[in-house]
Amino acid sequence: MGRGVGVDGRVGPGTEPSESIATTLDRKPHVPPHRPHPTPGPDRLLDGSPPWTPERLLVYLEALGITARTHRHPAVFTVEQAQALKGELPGAHTKNLFLRDKKGTMWIVTALYDRAVDLRRLAGTLGARGRLSFGSEARLMRYLGVRPGSVTPLAVVNDVGRKVQVVLDRGLQRYELWNAHPLDNRMTTALSQPDLLRFLEASAHPPLWADLVEDAPHQGPRRRSHRAP
Repeated sequence: MGRGVGVDGRVGPGTEPSESIATTLDRKPHVPPHRPHPTPGPDRLLDGSPPWTPERLLVYLEALGITARTHRHPAVFTVEQAQALKGELPGAHTKNLFLRDKKGTMWIVTALYDRAVDLRRLAGTLGARGRLSFGSEARLMRYLGVRPGSVTPLAVVNDVGRKVQVVLDRGLQRYELWNAHPLDNRMTTALSQPDLLRFLEASAHPPLWADLVEDAPHQGPRRRSHRAP
Protein backbone atom coordinates (compact mmCIF):
# COMPACT_ATOMS: atom_id res chain seq x y z
CA MET A 1 0.00 0.00 0.00
CA GLY A 2 1.30 3.42 -0.85
CA ARG A 3 1.51 6.47 1.34
CA GLY A 4 -1.45 8.80 0.99
CA VAL A 5 -2.72 12.07 2.42
CA GLY A 6 -5.28 11.98 5.22
CA VAL A 7 -8.09 14.45 5.70
CA ASP A 8 -5.89 16.30 8.21
CA GLY A 9 -3.25 16.84 5.51
CA ARG A 10 -0.68 14.42 6.97
CA VAL A 11 1.03 11.84 4.77
CA GLY A 12 0.63 8.23 5.92
CA PRO A 13 -0.19 4.71 4.81
CA GLY A 14 -2.89 4.52 2.23
CA THR A 15 -3.43 5.18 -1.42
CA GLU A 16 -1.28 7.54 -3.49
CA PRO A 17 -2.42 11.21 -3.47
CA SER A 18 -5.09 11.97 -5.99
CA GLU A 19 -4.20 14.23 -8.93
CA SER A 20 -6.26 17.10 -7.50
CA ILE A 21 -4.56 16.93 -4.12
CA ALA A 22 -1.12 16.61 -5.65
CA THR A 23 -1.83 19.58 -7.87
CA THR A 24 -2.92 21.61 -4.85
CA LEU A 25 0.23 20.73 -2.96
CA ASP A 26 2.45 21.69 -5.87
CA ARG A 27 0.62 24.92 -6.73
CA LYS A 28 2.63 28.12 -6.38
CA PRO A 29 1.10 31.20 -4.69
CA HIS A 30 -0.85 33.36 -7.13
CA VAL A 31 0.89 36.63 -7.92
CA PRO A 32 -1.42 39.14 -9.60
CA PRO A 33 0.01 40.67 -12.79
CA HIS A 34 1.54 44.12 -12.48
CA ARG A 35 -0.84 46.80 -13.65
CA PRO A 36 0.82 50.21 -13.75
CA HIS A 37 -1.18 53.27 -12.81
CA PRO A 38 -2.77 55.05 -15.77
CA THR A 39 -0.59 57.71 -17.28
CA PRO A 40 -1.83 61.08 -18.52
CA GLY A 41 -2.66 61.16 -22.21
CA PRO A 42 -3.68 63.93 -24.60
CA ASP A 43 -7.17 64.15 -23.07
CA ARG A 44 -6.46 62.83 -19.58
CA LEU A 45 -5.96 64.39 -16.19
CA LEU A 46 -2.87 64.13 -14.03
CA ASP A 47 -3.99 60.77 -12.57
CA GLY A 48 -4.89 59.33 -15.97
CA SER A 49 -8.65 59.71 -15.52
CA PRO A 50 -10.88 61.45 -18.09
CA PRO A 51 -11.89 65.05 -17.36
CA TRP A 52 -15.38 65.92 -16.16
CA THR A 53 -18.05 66.64 -18.75
CA PRO A 54 -20.28 69.74 -18.52
CA GLU A 55 -23.22 67.43 -17.78
CA ARG A 56 -21.46 65.85 -14.82
CA LEU A 57 -20.48 69.28 -13.52
CA LEU A 58 -24.05 70.59 -13.69
CA VAL A 59 -25.29 67.51 -11.81
CA TYR A 60 -22.64 68.18 -9.16
CA LEU A 61 -23.75 71.79 -8.80
CA GLU A 62 -27.33 70.63 -8.33
CA ALA A 63 -26.20 68.13 -5.69
CA LEU A 64 -24.57 71.02 -3.82
CA GLY A 65 -27.90 72.85 -3.86
CA ILE A 66 -26.59 75.45 -6.29
CA THR A 67 -28.97 77.07 -8.74
CA ALA A 68 -27.31 77.43 -12.13
CA ARG A 69 -28.76 78.70 -15.40
CA THR A 70 -26.92 77.58 -18.51
CA HIS A 71 -27.08 79.28 -21.90
CA ARG A 72 -25.85 77.58 -25.09
CA HIS A 73 -24.21 79.62 -27.85
CA PRO A 74 -21.58 79.40 -30.61
CA ALA A 75 -18.06 78.72 -29.36
CA VAL A 76 -16.18 81.79 -28.12
CA PHE A 77 -12.42 81.99 -27.76
CA THR A 78 -11.72 85.63 -26.90
CA VAL A 79 -13.14 88.33 -24.70
CA GLU A 80 -14.07 90.27 -27.83
CA GLN A 81 -16.18 87.38 -29.14
CA ALA A 82 -17.88 86.99 -25.79
CA GLN A 83 -18.89 90.66 -25.69
CA ALA A 84 -21.61 89.87 -28.22
CA LEU A 85 -23.27 87.71 -25.56
CA LYS A 86 -23.05 90.33 -22.84
CA GLY A 87 -26.45 91.80 -23.60
CA GLU A 88 -28.13 88.38 -23.42
CA LEU A 89 -26.54 87.32 -20.14
CA PRO A 90 -26.85 89.63 -17.12
CA GLY A 91 -24.23 89.67 -14.38
CA ALA A 92 -20.43 89.85 -14.29
CA HIS A 93 -18.59 88.62 -17.36
CA THR A 94 -15.08 87.39 -16.80
CA LYS A 95 -11.83 86.43 -18.44
CA ASN A 96 -9.69 83.66 -17.04
CA LEU A 97 -5.91 83.32 -17.15
CA PHE A 98 -4.10 80.04 -16.54
CA LEU A 99 -0.69 81.07 -15.20
CA ARG A 100 2.46 79.45 -13.85
CA ASP A 101 5.80 80.57 -12.47
CA LYS A 102 9.26 79.19 -13.25
CA LYS A 103 8.93 76.56 -10.51
CA GLY A 104 5.65 75.24 -11.90
CA THR A 105 3.31 76.74 -9.30
CA MET A 106 -0.02 77.37 -11.02
CA TRP A 107 -2.93 79.76 -10.69
CA ILE A 108 -6.21 80.38 -12.47
CA VAL A 109 -6.99 84.09 -12.33
CA THR A 110 -10.60 85.14 -12.84
CA ALA A 111 -10.99 88.84 -13.57
CA LEU A 112 -13.60 91.22 -14.92
CA TYR A 113 -13.75 90.81 -18.69
CA ASP A 114 -12.38 94.31 -19.38
CA ARG A 115 -9.64 94.22 -16.76
CA ALA A 116 -6.08 94.56 -18.05
CA VAL A 117 -3.92 92.56 -15.67
CA ASP A 118 -0.39 93.65 -14.79
CA LEU A 119 1.40 90.30 -14.56
CA ARG A 120 4.50 91.80 -12.93
CA ARG A 121 2.47 93.29 -10.11
CA LEU A 122 0.40 90.13 -9.84
CA ALA A 123 3.55 87.99 -9.55
CA GLY A 124 4.54 89.99 -6.49
CA THR A 125 1.05 89.72 -5.00
CA LEU A 126 1.02 85.95 -5.44
CA GLY A 127 4.58 85.42 -4.26
CA ALA A 128 5.48 83.85 -7.59
CA ARG A 129 9.05 82.66 -8.09
CA GLY A 130 10.19 84.55 -11.15
CA ARG A 131 7.87 85.98 -13.74
CA LEU A 132 4.42 84.67 -14.53
CA SER A 133 3.76 83.03 -17.88
CA PHE A 134 0.80 81.29 -19.48
CA GLY A 135 0.51 77.53 -19.01
CA SER A 136 0.75 75.32 -22.08
CA GLU A 137 -2.23 73.61 -23.68
CA ALA A 138 -0.98 70.22 -22.46
CA ARG A 139 -0.60 71.49 -18.89
CA LEU A 140 -4.05 73.06 -19.06
CA MET A 141 -5.61 69.70 -19.96
CA ARG A 142 -3.54 67.74 -17.44
CA TYR A 143 -4.45 69.92 -14.46
CA LEU A 144 -7.80 71.54 -15.33
CA GLY A 145 -9.20 69.22 -17.99
CA VAL A 146 -10.21 71.92 -20.46
CA ARG A 147 -8.99 73.30 -23.77
CA PRO A 148 -7.98 76.87 -24.59
CA GLY A 149 -11.08 79.05 -24.74
CA SER A 150 -12.84 77.08 -22.01
CA VAL A 151 -10.74 78.14 -19.01
CA THR A 152 -13.03 78.66 -16.03
CA PRO A 153 -12.88 78.57 -12.23
CA LEU A 154 -15.34 75.66 -12.45
CA ALA A 155 -12.52 73.58 -13.95
CA VAL A 156 -10.98 73.06 -10.51
CA VAL A 157 -13.21 69.96 -10.23
CA ASN A 158 -10.58 68.38 -12.48
CA ASP A 159 -7.63 69.43 -10.31
CA VAL A 160 -7.24 66.03 -8.66
CA GLY A 161 -3.91 66.95 -7.06
CA ARG A 162 -5.05 70.38 -5.85
CA LYS A 163 -2.15 72.00 -7.63
CA VAL A 164 -3.94 75.10 -8.97
CA GLN A 165 -4.75 78.12 -6.79
CA VAL A 166 -7.84 80.17 -7.66
CA VAL A 167 -7.37 83.96 -7.68
CA LEU A 168 -10.41 86.23 -7.93
CA ASP A 169 -10.45 89.86 -8.99
CA ARG A 170 -11.67 91.88 -6.00
CA GLY A 171 -13.69 93.96 -8.47
CA LEU A 172 -16.04 90.98 -8.89
CA GLN A 173 -17.30 91.42 -5.35
CA ARG A 174 -19.74 94.11 -6.40
CA TYR A 175 -21.62 91.70 -8.68
CA GLU A 176 -24.24 89.31 -7.33
CA LEU A 177 -24.34 87.16 -10.46
CA TRP A 178 -21.27 85.72 -12.23
CA ASN A 179 -20.98 84.01 -15.63
CA ALA A 180 -18.54 81.18 -16.34
CA HIS A 181 -18.10 78.40 -18.88
CA PRO A 182 -19.12 74.99 -17.50
CA LEU A 183 -15.94 73.41 -18.99
CA ASP A 184 -17.08 74.13 -22.57
CA ASN A 185 -16.86 77.45 -24.42
CA ARG A 186 -20.13 76.71 -26.20
CA MET A 187 -21.98 77.17 -22.92
CA THR A 188 -22.16 79.85 -20.23
CA THR A 189 -23.50 79.19 -16.75
CA ALA A 190 -24.73 81.93 -14.43
CA LEU A 191 -24.27 81.43 -10.69
CA SER A 192 -24.69 83.73 -7.73
CA GLN A 193 -21.50 84.93 -6.07
CA PRO A 194 -22.21 82.98 -2.83
CA ASP A 195 -22.91 79.83 -4.83
CA LEU A 196 -19.67 80.03 -6.79
CA LEU A 197 -17.72 80.58 -3.58
CA ARG A 198 -19.52 77.61 -2.03
CA PHE A 199 -18.56 75.50 -5.04
CA LEU A 200 -14.90 76.47 -4.67
CA GLU A 201 -14.94 75.59 -0.98
CA ALA A 202 -16.63 72.25 -1.68
CA SER A 203 -13.99 71.53 -4.33
CA ALA A 204 -11.19 72.23 -1.80
CA HIS A 205 -10.08 75.34 -3.69
CA PRO A 206 -10.75 78.33 -1.41
CA PRO A 207 -9.98 81.45 -3.46
CA LEU A 208 -7.50 84.22 -2.96
CA TRP A 209 -8.92 87.72 -3.55
CA ALA A 210 -6.54 90.13 -5.26
CA ASP A 211 -6.52 93.74 -6.41
CA LEU A 212 -5.64 93.43 -10.09
CA VAL A 213 -3.82 96.51 -11.33
CA GLU A 214 -4.14 97.58 -14.93
CA ASP A 215 -1.18 97.39 -17.26
CA ALA A 216 0.96 100.41 -18.05
CA PRO A 217 0.08 102.11 -21.38
CA HIS A 218 3.06 100.55 -23.17
CA GLN A 219 2.73 96.78 -23.09
CA GLY A 220 4.89 95.68 -25.99
CA PRO A 221 3.94 92.69 -28.14
CA ARG A 222 1.38 90.39 -26.58
CA ARG A 223 1.92 86.65 -26.34
CA ARG A 224 -0.89 84.30 -27.22
CA SER A 225 -2.46 83.12 -23.97
CA HIS A 226 -4.77 80.38 -22.80
CA ARG A 227 -7.46 82.66 -21.53
CA ALA A 228 -11.16 82.56 -21.97
CA PRO A 229 -14.05 84.88 -21.38
